[in-house]
Amino acid sequence: MRNGTAKKLKEKSSAVYSLIYSSPLLILTVLFENFRRKPVFGVYRPQAYIRESGSYCSNIRLDQFRQEIKPGDQVVIQAVLEAPVGYGKHLKAGTLLTIKDGLDLVGKAIVLEIVGYDQTDFETKAIKPG
Repeated sequence: MRNGTAKKLKEKSSAVYSLIYSSPLLILTVLFENFRRKPVFGVYRPQAYIRESGSYCSNIRLDQFRQEIKPGDQVVIQAVLEAPVGYGKHLKAGTLLTIKDGLDLVGKAIVLEIVGYDQTDFETKAIKPG
């Protein structure tokens, strides 16, 4: 590889790094209902959809370590939405989130409260390229 090409690739990788790891995490309090046949326990990261936002989806992280969410249960938990920018004005208290794992519908969640942004998770776990 020529020296100029390697320099351009390094600049692109640092731009991708800053784009991926600077996205904020949005903490929500949600009422989640489990539609799965299996309980939810540990760290579960399905996708969250809002009908009004079109086809945009984001990962939602449900950290459940104290007790499992059994099929059919409704629980109020804090969830982390990993890239909320595509939802825009549609994400507010009272919004219905459709939770899917691939093509399977695994639950519904109603946003009760938007707690706020937290960016420390990506900053501490990020590995710089190069």
